[in-house]
Amino acid sequence: MFEQDLGCIVEEAHPGWEDPADAFAAIIAMESDLVGMRAMADKLGNQMTPYLRDFLSKPWTAEEFTNANMIRKAVCNLKASAAFETAALWSDRLPPVLKCIHGDY
Repeated sequence: MFEQDLGCIVEEAHPGWEDPADAFAAIIAMESDLVGMRAMADKLGNQMTPYLRDFLSKPWTAEEFTNANMIRKAVCNLKASAAFETAALWSDRLPPVLKCIHGDY
């Protein structure tokens, strides 16, 4: 679409990180009210989906949360870097502070 309709050159690129899906569940658990949700699961029992009951019964560890947080930060840093590169391709009028951060001065 971009190449045909807009005359752009499209270059496919790998985002620079492995699939973060395994860390996603730990991030959800880390950012949730596990105590409250576990109490709700005890009350509702089989009215909750098996997946959610299994998720809430997992004994999450600090290491799992730490690793998931490190993966989240790595992905965010790579996304930010890719966004700057993409912005540089879309516009040669980046604010001076952004050019300075990326060593253009």
